[in-house]
Amino acid sequence: MRAISERLCSRSSWSMRAKSCGNGVNSGASSIRRPYVKYIPCRAGNTGWLSTSEWLILDVSHQNRQNLAVDPESGRHPLKETGMDFSTRLNKAVERGRQHRAAADRQQELSQLTEEELRTLHAQARVDLSDHIDLCLKQVADQFPGFEFQSVINPDGFGGRLMRDSLRGRGRDMSRQYSHLELIIRSYSSAHVLEITARGAIANKEVIQRSQYQNLRELDLDTFRHLVDQWVLEYAEKYASQG
Repeated sequence: MRAISERLCSRSSWSMRAKSCGNGVNSGASSIRRPYVKYIPCRAGNTGWLSTSEWLILDVSHQNRQNLAVDPESGRHPLKETGMDFSTRLNKAVERGRQHRAAADRQQELSQLTEEELRTLHAQARVDLSDHIDLCLKQVADQFPGFEFQSVINPDGFGGRLMRDSLRGRGRDMSRQYSHLELIIRSYSSAHVLEITARGAIANKEVIQRSQYQNLRELDLDTFRHLVDQWVLEYAEKYASQG
């Protein structure tokens, strides 16, 4: 602000503008609000009125300074976090930093894995994810009597499957309707990825076909658990809506 004042005071037209501005608002801009400050000091010790356009520039600059205080990643304004004292915010900041550090260390370890270590990592992830798939599918079977659960172990991969055969209609109009949901973790390959697929049908009509993969060196099992939850819930909602 001092730099702006010095530049304005050095202009020869400063005194004329100060007199013509009157109460700080130009005659042709009476609808524009007054600035939150009337005067601005000059290096020579004089004061003068700023024109409306110059006050708007200062307002924008003030707003930019406010925006700079907002964390661009989290969107939090550290000076406006109500209900928390500095000590609490400090502890939270330290914890976030430690989490970032742990994630970076984990990424560094994964980037240096050998072929055999990658194979072992895939096997461990497959077991963990298979257990989660079994848990989710069995809960769906409990919600909808008639579904049968089966573990899937074949050359293509590992996972679980829900199946149900039902007859609809009467007499000659009776038909067999098949419903199923299958989630498979693909076997290890030279691509060095963990891949999971989901296929589901309701009454002979396919309703879900999904797939997702991730490089083993960037593996995040929480992402896959979330996907399994999402796909199973989607199927359960579709089945309930057509039941």
